[in-house]
Amino acid sequence: MSCTGKPRDMIMLFHEMGHILQTIIAMRSPFSMYYVLPIQAKELASQSLVYLSTTGWDVFYSDKADLKLAFKSLFEQDLMELLHWSMLNNFELIMYANPDWTMEQREKAMLALYRQYDWGIDWSGLEDWQSIFWLQELTMFEYPLYNFFSSLSIFNVWQILKNFRQDPMDTISRFQRFLEKVSELSPDEMYQELNIRHDLSEKNMRRMLDFLLSEYKKIGK
Repeated sequence: MSCTGKPRDMIMLFHEMGHILQTIIAMRSPFSMYYVLPIQAKELASQSLVYLSTTGWDVFYSDKADLKLAFKSLFEQDLMELLHWSMLNNFELIMYANPDWTMEQREKAMLALYRQYDWGIDWSGLEDWQSIFWLQELTMFEYPLYNFFSSLSIFNVWQILKNFRQDPMDTISRFQRFLEKVSELSPDEMYQELNIRHDLSEKNMRRMLDFLLSEYKKIGK
């Protein structure tokens, strides 16, 4: 959060607040030093708080046009990150499968993936940067596959937002219980507690995208 007045400032505030709440509650357990929360649990806490906070963004954004732009920015950024981390996850798997590759071979593979995952952006003249782009991604060295799985969890987060629109009190109660009991729950039990399904089928992804689009259209009306 750099406090530049951009929507991303507030998004990062709520994202990290989700991690903070989860950590504070988890530290109450006498076993907190002996377990590591799965990626899904960590990102459900942080990303969910971001999207749940959008229900009150009209307090911060008095101008409806700004409110619409902020929500659109959040939505589009998460979709772009999903594409971005799909590409880098592919590159991670290639590296693990070819540990003896030279730097030149890795650069060539990275450039090929940029062409495969075409974002509709002209990268002409930036090939040298593209080929070593992965080196600046610290999480690739700290937590292999972390960001890919965290970006996929956005479809679960959208289900939580959808549940909140239908039953706010039940959704918040479930979210609180999730934070309190997360160290005791398996991933399947975690999803059950939150009343969501870990469903990454094309049908469910389409359903969630349609829901976010409908939410966007409602802003300002």
